[in-house]
Amino acid sequence: MDRPDWNRLIDVLTAHGPQGADASCVAYYNPLLYGGEDFEVPHVRTGTLADAKVLFDHPDEDGWSPSNFWPRDRSWVLCTDHDLWAT
Repeated sequence: MDRPDWNRLIDVLTAHGPQGADASCVAYYNPLLYGGEDFEVPHVRTGTLADAKVLFDHPDEDGWSPSNFWPRDRSWVLCTDHDLWAT
């Protein structure tokens, strides 16, 4: 997902989610995005929905949106694909 689409999605989820910007969320980055298969070291970040826009710029994640993103209450889930056709 590119940055403008990611930011717009976070705005929509914040506006319509039951907990809004305060929703506690989990972001998972698939190691295959980095050309490797290091599944032993999970690429997982946690925080609030209000903080989610900065996930795109996380220094350890090389400018990608998370592969999977969801609130801790599991009321929704986002799954993306690196080439956008399946996002």
